[in-house]
Amino acid sequence: VLQAFLELCGIRQWGVSLVGPMPETLKQVAKKYKDRYPGLSITAVVWQDGRDFARELGRAIRQRGDRALFAALPRPLQEVWLYQNKELLGAPLMMGVGGSFEVLAGHARRAPLAIRNLGCEWAYRFIQEPRRRLLPTLRSTLWFACYLARCYFFPQRRVSSRTSL
Repeated sequence: VLQAFLELCGIRQWGVSLVGPMPETLKQVAKKYKDRYPGLSITAVVWQDGRDFARELGRAIRQRGDRALFAALPRPLQEVWLYQNKELLGAPLMMGVGGSFEVLAGHARRAPLAIRNLGCEWAYRFIQEPRRRLLPTLRSTLWFACYLARCYFFPQRRVSSRTSL
């Protein structure tokens, strides 16, 4: 899906911001798509925690006129961060893309098609890098289990999507 969006942005000559924690991966993805679509304005930004970073990034996005922001952060951080800062960021399209930058840069392999069709690409990636993926997987699973438990035991209480991690 990310490749299709980047292709569309390249054809339409829309500006794109890439946000992630790994500078080298961001540079490689930006270069690859700038070379593929010369009219594409693509900016790679190393992610930092905090509202000031989101505010400055949003200012830069509006100044450049970027139409899309793709964030590759650990789950569920990327979704929470995009949601909590959507007004500050101001991009019309914002999407959490997980480990897609690593795949596009050639640092990680995609799962075989049969595994992808089962919706188990996450398991394939986990098996490839268990040490790196164990803690985020446990953290997000525990967070989701707590969220479901609160919804089940306290249905009358509205559970905020701004639940802290």
